[in-house]
Amino acid sequence: MDPIDYKILEILKKNAREKASNISKEIHLSVSSVIERIHHMEKEGIIQGYTTLIRTVWGMILLHSSKCVWNIHSTPMILWPSSIRFLM
Repeated sequence: MDPIDYKILEILKKNAREKASNISKEIHLSVSSVIERIHHMEKEGIIQGYTTLIRTVWGMILLHSSKCVWNIHSTPMILWPSSIRFLM
């Protein structure tokens, strides 16, 4: 990990779907180098996955692979798919 990797992570933290071309413009690096660095961070487990946030009436559900995190008013709670329930 070097300062460029940290810059890439900061950009991906704001928007995990950011295009490599936009990242390359922001950090002044070629698109192929950005893609290579992202793949390396995925392979090394630094980037472990990408997350989808779904807004609901009661709060937010954070979906990531096999686990869900239910967040009501910034109180995270891990719920496994077999035990998902509404928290009131």
